[in-house]
Amino acid sequence: MGKIKKRSETRLPVKSCSLYYWFGGIKRLIDSKLNNKFAIWGHQYNMICYADDTAIISNDATSFKENIQLLVNYSKTFGLLINNKKSFIMASDSSFKCKNIEMVETFTYLGKPISLKIIRPFTHIATSKAWRAYHKYKSFARLGNLDVKKYIFNSIIRPTMLYSCQTWTINKTVVNSLAKTERSILRRIFNIRLWNKLDNSYSHNRDLYKMLNIKPMDEYVIDIQLKYIGHQLRKRNSLEKTILLCYFKDKRKTGRPRQRLMDNLFKKLGVRNTYHTEQDRSTWKTIPQLFYYNNYLLLTIFLHV
Repeated sequence: MGKIKKRSETRLPVKSCSLYYWFGGIKRLIDSKLNNKFAIWGHQYNMICYADDTAIISNDATSFKENIQLLVNYSKTFGLLINNKKSFIMASDSSFKCKNIEMVETFTYLGKPISLKIIRPFTHIATSKAWRAYHKYKSFARLGNLDVKKYIFNSIIRPTMLYSCQTWTINKTVVNSLAKTERSILRRIFNIRLWNKLDNSYSHNRDLYKMLNIKPMDEYVIDIQLKYIGHQLRKRNSLEKTILLCYFKDKRKTGRPRQRLMDNLFKKLGVRNTYHTEQDRSTWKTIPQLFYYNNYLLLTIFLHV
């Protein structure tokens, strides 16, 4: 018995060597597998590295989430828990033509900024674009007559600020912020102050648009969005039409359900639904007019999908 015990003690280094060769086999298996994946208990893992801690390396977000979920599930079977305070995510810079690709928090795609942290980032970008356009053409806007000033504002400044507003999901806070910037630019171009010292009169914001015969910004955005939705709904086979008309069939989570672009817009206009109204352009254009002059009116039109 003493000899057997002595031999078992001498075999401890052999176990560490076998563990070393086992990890070497895993490394060779990783190198030989396509897409750098190997199987553990029938599941394909994407580059799991072992040290004092466990690191999961992935090339995309989808496989990264799947591997984390598998690691959490199998750790629970052995009574192991992952410490969230000691868990971190690190993204490395990628290189293209020997140059590093910049990592940013926001990205502008088709004129619309996309961000995972900032809610509605297009508000600040739209206001900055409007001021840049104003400072670029203010010498022409101030010296010209009334028609020239209107032309510069309607053809340059306002389209620059509201570029790609067809797909914006806006609320009252966003509208008030953008309208405040627009009114400030209008007062500078047409030299209209809040308080007129000559006749001691106060010019209200709504009076400003009536005085200049310019459509207010909220009504302008509604017209642009309705025009865009009408064009998309008149198409027969279109990806944009499918996205506008899609709705969730599965069981929804708790809380307010997600609303579509048309839901938010028609709720403001008091429109419940439409029935082939988009096919008639003249009737489709009357939807915002009915809202402007009859806010209490509810249209009973059914949307045919």
